[in-house]
Amino acid sequence: LVAAGAAVDVPYQPYTSVTYATTLAQAINTAPAMVALLIELGADLTRLVPGPDNTPCTYADLARAKAERDPRPICRQNLALLEERLLERLEPGSPAYLDAVTAGCVERIRLGADADWQRWLERGADPNVRDTTGLLPIAHLLGRGDLAGAELLIAHGAAINNVDAFGRMPLHWAAEQGQLEAALQA
Repeated sequence: LVAAGAAVDVPYQPYTSVTYATTLAQAINTAPAMVALLIELGADLTRLVPGPDNTPCTYADLARAKAERDPRPICRQNLALLEERLLERLEPGSPAYLDAVTAGCVERIRLGADADWQRWLERGADPNVRDTTGLLPIAHLLGRGDLAGAELLIAHGAAINNVDAFGRMPLHWAAEQGQLEAALQA
């Protein structure tokens, strides 16, 4: 169909909801090779699509939400693929680029499932942005007893006295998680 001119990035309305989706949004649930092919064929990675709660989000945000709900490796692979390809298309240092690297870094720290967050920090991520749950990245690291990670965030400008969406500072979070000793050493 693509060889005959089929568009790969046109929204459609499923029969079961008012949500408009695109082929790429649907492919996020499939093999990374399909996601890569749709990107190669011209899918617009900056397009806003309806997220899980029907609020506009990027494809990377959509894949991040999917990876959070679904532990299959395929979900993390699609997220990484979408994030990397998006960054390739954005101007380094631009607000959109910095937003993308910050989201990637903060969510990797929050999920604790990817040691690659340091690379995103080096790309210019803001270490003081709250994650989707309202917590600060340093709070997650201190809560897990990751002293080296917390020190790296501090070296990149993490403010140690910022409060999260719940009014807690990173030290409070560390104490709640039984990691106060490690936090006091940072």
